[in-house]
Amino acid sequence: MGIVELYQLACEFYHLTPLEAFTSARLDTASRTLRLRGKGSLQPNLPPIQINDEHCQALGKALRDDTSVTVLDLRYNAITDKGAEALAEMLEMNRTIKTLLLDGNDIQAEGAGHLALAFQMNETVQRLGLSHNRLGSEGNLALANMLQVNHKLTALNVAQTDNDITSCIAYFTVLRTHPSLQEVNLSRPNLFSTQEETAVHAAEMLLDNTVLKTVVLQKHGITDFGAARLAQSLQKNTSLQGLDLRNNRIGPDGVAELGRALARQETGKGLRFLDLGYNRAQTLGVEELLPCLLKTNLKAVSLEHNEIDSQGVAMLAQHLSTQPLPDEMYLWGNPAIVAPNAPQGPLKVQHCGVLG
Repeated sequence: MGIVELYQLACEFYHLTPLEAFTSARLDTASRTLRLRGKGSLQPNLPPIQINDEHCQALGKALRDDTSVTVLDLRYNAITDKGAEALAEMLEMNRTIKTLLLDGNDIQAEGAGHLALAFQMNETVQRLGLSHNRLGSEGNLALANMLQVNHKLTALNVAQTDNDITSCIAYFTVLRTHPSLQEVNLSRPNLFSTQEETAVHAAEMLLDNTVLKTVVLQKHGITDFGAARLAQSLQKNTSLQGLDLRNNRIGPDGVAELGRALARQETGKGLRFLDLGYNRAQTLGVEELLPCLLKTNLKAVSLEHNEIDSQGVAMLAQHLSTQPLPDEMYLWGNPAIVAPNAPQGPLKVQHCGVLG
C-alpha cells in the first residue's frame, strides 16, 4: 500500500478530510521524496499546502510502517509542538526516513524535546532541518544532549532558532568528539555579550573535531579577535572544508589572520570554501589576503559587501588574471563593482573578465 493510501486511511481513523494536495501524489518516486512544503517557502508554483498538527498526526500514523519515503519535506507549514510530538512518535518506529526537514514551522522547546527523545532511539535519519523555529535555549539544549547519544546524524541545521550562549556552548562542547556530524548550521543566535564566547568555543571545538566538513556561523558578532581565534584552530584542522562567516564584523586584521592561517595548512588538505560576505575586509584586508591565496587550498572565496574600493578590486583582478587560485571569487556589493544591469545576487568573478 502506497503512502497516499496509508494517509487516507489515517485521515479516516482521525475523522479528517484528506488534504487534496497530498492525495495528488506528491511523492517523487525517483528520489523517494515526499514534498509537502508550505507556501511560506516563497515558491509561488507550489500548491496551497498548509500542514497543521491534526494532519501531521495523520501523516505520522501513515509513515510509521511506510518504506517508500526517505526524504520528508515539511518546511514552512503550521506545525507546532503537538505536531512535532506526532512526528517524534513516528520516528520511534519508522526506519526508512533519512532526511527530515521541519524548517520554518512553529515548533518550540516542548516539540524539540519530543524530537530529541525520538532521535535518541532513531538511528536512520541522517539530516535534520529545524531552522527558523522558536526552539529557544531549552529546545536547543535538548538537541545538544541528544547528540551525546545519537551518532548517526550527519547534518543539523538549527539556524535562527533562538539559540543563546548556553545552548551554543553546549553544541560546541558535544561537537568536539561527535563521530558523525559533517555539517552544522548555528547561525543567528541571540547573543548579548561582546566577549565573543561562541567564536572562542567554536575555535576550541575545531582543535579537537576531525569529522566536520562544513560549519556555518553567520551573525555571531565575530570581530577580528574571534577571527584570530578561529584562525589558530584552522592551522591544525585539516578536515574542515567549508567555513561560512557571513554577516559578522571581521575587519582587515581578522581577514589577514584567516589568510595566513590557511596558507599554513597542509597542501591538499583543509579549507576549500571561505565565505566572508558582509564583513569589513576593506581594501587593506584584500591587500593582506592576496599573498596568502596561492598558498591556500581554497577553491572559492566570497568577499561580497566588504567595503572594497576600486584599488582593492584592481588588486584582485590582477591576481586572478595571472594566478590559478582560487577558482571562484564573489565580489558583489562592493563600492567598486559598478553593474547597473547585473542580476540580483552575488557577482561571480572568475579568472577572466573580472572587471567585465
